[in-house]
Amino acid sequence: MVREQDVLWQIERLPKIPTPPPVREAMLRLAHREGQPKEELLALLAFDLGLACQLLRDNPSMRLPLPKLPTLDDIARRHVQQQLLALLDDEAPPGPGATQAPPAPAVSTIDEQDRQTTRPLDEDRPEENLWGHALATGLGCQLLAQHLGKPHPDTAFLAGLLHDLGKSALLAAHRSLARQVRFVAVRERLPYHEAERRSRVPPHTQLGHVLACRWGLPRSLRQTIYLHHEPNPLLRGDIEPLDSFLVDLVIVADGMARRLQLGNPFDPMGSPAWGALTRKRIGLDRGDLTMLSLKLSRSFQGIVQDLFDRSPSVAAAGDVD
Repeated sequence: MVREQDVLWQIERLPKIPTPPPVREAMLRLAHREGQPKEELLALLAFDLGLACQLLRDNPSMRLPLPKLPTLDDIARRHVQQQLLALLDDEAPPGPGATQAPPAPAVSTIDEQDRQTTRPLDEDRPEENLWGHALATGLGCQLLAQHLGKPHPDTAFLAGLLHDLGKSALLAAHRSLARQVRFVAVRERLPYHEAERRSRVPPHTQLGHVLACRWGLPRSLRQTIYLHHEPNPLLRGDIEPLDSFLVDLVIVADGMARRLQLGNPFDPMGSPAWGALTRKRIGLDRGDLTMLSLKLSRSFQGIVQDLFDRSPSVAAAGDVD
């Protein structure tokens, strides 16, 4: 059995979250185009949680909110293009002080029952499925922020994009253990965080928070990563009201992405019951959420179409609790 301390040790030393190969190849293809507008290149960086983390980590002067995230007028187009290519290039030599991820301890293999799931998931591309859920949650948060007038939509997008950072980190540092947790979630029809507890794996909220602190990500992002499974604002501790509101947006957007089956969050559960309570508390009725869900589905499909030149398989947006 793997000790929790070993898992935390590996997560703390993780140098980056790899971009899923199909996403990386699509971004490289677009970035190599001559005359690509810098706004579109920077938008590519924001579509992937690993690249967004690296951008924030390696540019400590950047703070939230980021009202010019898509443009950053002080960065030349050529510099942005080179930065994107460097981040996406797996063969590039590591920078000064970079460390390799430590080897993962051996864990028992998962049998073929792991392939049984209640929602579409290609077992050979778990990173791509988790990437889709992260992107959909980010887009959902952005739509909610625009509809409600706070916080800044860019901040909301990043909070949703990075909320499951701990899942991606565990998959990158300890793939077999991540598969084991997911196997328990699917077999027992449990939420992922409950499967983590039964598997004696540190919660992904803790793993993501550890990594976000290690990389120096902004406070509001660290808090949403850590608290996005806490629906009661009174139990969130010492947190600014706007940051607590951001946690609420992530909870609702996560439920939207789950109900629409955009990507896969590694468990068979739909929108949690307490997501509806959160939705009502922030002032959204079912009609609002149905309308925003339709917009989310179209936005997600448009991005996937642009990146991969194909449409994703998504559920129709119907009634959303």
